[in-house]
Amino acid sequence: MISLPDTVFIAFGVVAAAIIAGVFSYINLVSVKESKVSEFRQDWINDLRKEISEYISAARALMEKLRSDNHRQMIPKQDFMAKKNNHGDLYNQMLNSKVSILLRINDKEKEEKIKAMNNEFLSLVENIHNDFESAEFGNAEEKIESLISKSRELLKYEWNRARDGELGYRVTKYAALTTVGLSITFLVIVAILKISPLTPNNPEPTPTKEALEKVEQPVVKEHNNSLKPPAPQAGTSGKPAAP
Repeated sequence: MISLPDTVFIAFGVVAAAIIAGVFSYINLVSVKESKVSEFRQDWINDLRKEISEYISAARALMEKLRSDNHRQMIPKQDFMAKKNNHGDLYNQMLNSKVSILLRINDKEKEEKIKAMNNEFLSLVENIHNDFESAEFGNAEEKIESLISKSRELLKYEWNRARDGELGYRVTKYAALTTVGLSITFLVIVAILKISPLTPNNPEPTPTKEALEKVEQPVVKEHNNSLKPPAPQAGTSGKPAAP
């Protein structure tokens, strides 16, 4: 394995540190934005709760006053409901609260479960007013109880959304945490590689004494052979030539 120079480790560390710093900066920007969105959503929840309360209280108070005004009087329904004009403040409060509630609820939600919950809630608000105008006070009271139950469900859902943040924020948060974790792991691996020396996969064996002796023997034999006189050529005697 090839040993990496120190400059490579420094570059790795700088890149990983820059990634972590960038991720934290992005998380901070998203958190600031989501905190404002959650603050606005909490205000929206409080205002919706107030409007629902005013709508229900105005409807109940108005029905009670009309019952009292027409106590034991056998009069036509049209004349019976005409007396609501004697309580204009309550009637206007009920109408204003109804319109405000309808404007606050989104009936075009993408998630089917939330869309169904919102549509059921809006239907109850409309039907309570229709039953009131038809002098069906018993039906209106039953629907008011259902509206209270659905209001708790809707407000609970919106509170959970404000607490947990939007889907985009949650995805961004988990992605950022994953990136930071991977970057830290990468830095740890780089530090380990830097601290522990790298050794080759197939290190060359150290020559032993026997191997050195085997190498030296041919060299000595060749040296001794070079010191011997050359052998006489064929056809000549071993005597030296005459002067």
